Amino acid sequence: MSEDFLIGTFDLRDADPSLSNSKPLLHCSHPLSTTHVLLVSNELEELQLVPFDLRLISAAGRYLSLLASKVTELHNLLRYLHQVQENISLEVRSSQDLPGRFMRNINETLQEKSDCTWLQGAYHLVVTGHCFPEVKEWLVDELGERGHKRWDKAVNTSYENIRRLTHESLLPALDRLGILISRLRGLSRFQHPDFLLGLSTLELDNMLDSTNCLQLLSYRLLKCVVSELNQFGAFSTWLRHEIEKQAADPASATAQEIAEKDMGFDHAVILAYIQGAMTQSQMLMYLGDPANSRPQWDLDAEGGVLFELYKRELSDEKNDIRPHLQLPGLSGVLRSLQKQADLLFEGISETQRRNVHFGAPISLGVGSSTSTDLRMVVEVGTFV
Repeated sequence: MSEDFLIGTFDLRDADPSLSNSKPLLHCSHPLSTTHVLLVSNELEELQLVPFDLRLISAAGRYLSLLASKVTELHNLLRYLHQVQENISLEVRSSQDLPGRFMRNINETLQEKSDCTWLQGAYHLVVTGHCFPEVKEWLVDELGERGHKRWDKAVNTSYENIRRLTHESLLPALDRLGILISRLRGLSRFQHPDFLLGLSTLELDNMLDSTNCLQLLSYRLLKCVVSELNQFGAFSTWLRHEIEKQAADPASATAQEIAEKDMGFDHAVILAYIQGAMTQSQMLMYLGDPANSRPQWDLDAEGGVLFELYKRELSDEKNDIRPHLQLPGLSGVLRSLQKQADLLFEGISETQRRNVHFGAPISLGVGSSTSTDLRMVVEVGTFV
C-alpha cells in the first residue's frame, strides 16, 4: 500500500471513440511484456480486445517502485503535518479560552466601578502590593481557589500538549520530510537521461525551502511555548498566593505568614506574562495570527526565497523593527507547501500518463459477457 501512487484515470475513448458506451469486463497481462489487454463489451454485447502499452514501466526503469514509494510517503507525511498543525492550533485556542472568559468577567466589573482593566490592576498589584477593592472582591468571591485550579489546569494542560506536539510530532515529521524531499531531489538531478520520472528540481528546491522555513517556525514556537509555560507557572503561583492573601484577615497570624512568602516570587517573570502571553500569546505569530492587521506577504508577487524572507522578518522583530508586511504563519506555509507538492504530484502523474498508449481495438463479435475468460498463457520459452 505504501508504494501505490495514483496517476489518474483513462477513458476507453482514447483507444477508439466508438468505445464510449463500452464497459471493461476482464484484464490480463504477461510478466515479460509491458502490453496489457482489456476485454470490453458494449450495449449490444459485442466483445472487443483493447491492448494498451504501459511504457511507464520501461521509461522509469528500476526507479518506478522507489518513486511511487517515496511520493506516497510524502503525500501521507504532508497529511500528518496538517493534522498536527490543526491540533496545535486547537490547543492554542484552548489555552486562551478559559483565561479570556475570566478576564472579560473582571474587565466588565472594573469598567463599571473604576477606570482600569484587569491587566492594569494585576500589574499594579505585582509592582506596589496594593490591591484595588474591585480586584480583591473578584479574586476572593468570584475566582477563588476553585476558579484558580480550573485556570491553572486548563492553561498548563494546553501548554504541555503544544510542547509535546511540537517536540515529539511536528519537528520529527519535518526532519523526515526534509529527508524525503532531498531523496527525490537527488533522483531528479542525477537520474539517468533514459528514465522519465516527471520530477522537477525547481519544485523540489521550493519544497525544501518551505520545509526549512517550517522547521525555523517550529523551533521558534517550541522556544516560545517553553518560555510562556515558565512564565505562567510563576504567574499561577503568585495568583494563588494573592487569593489566599486577600481572603485572609489582615490582623491574623495567617496573613503575616502569607505576606512573608512574597520574597520568593520572580516579579519580572510575572510582569512579563501579564504584559504578554496573558492577553496575546507570541505563539500566534508563528501559527498565523488572524487578528493581525498587517497585509500578508504575497510571495508570488514579491518573489525571493521564503526562508530568507523569514530570517529577515524574524531578525527585524528581534531588533524591534516592525515590517510593513507579515509573512504567513505555520498554517500558511503548510498550505503553500501543499500547493508545491500538488504541482509536483501532477507533474509526475502527467509524465506517467503520457507513457500509457492504447492500441486499436480488435473485434471478437457478439458473445456472452457472463461466461468469458481472458489470459496470457505463460510457458517456458513461449509467449501466447
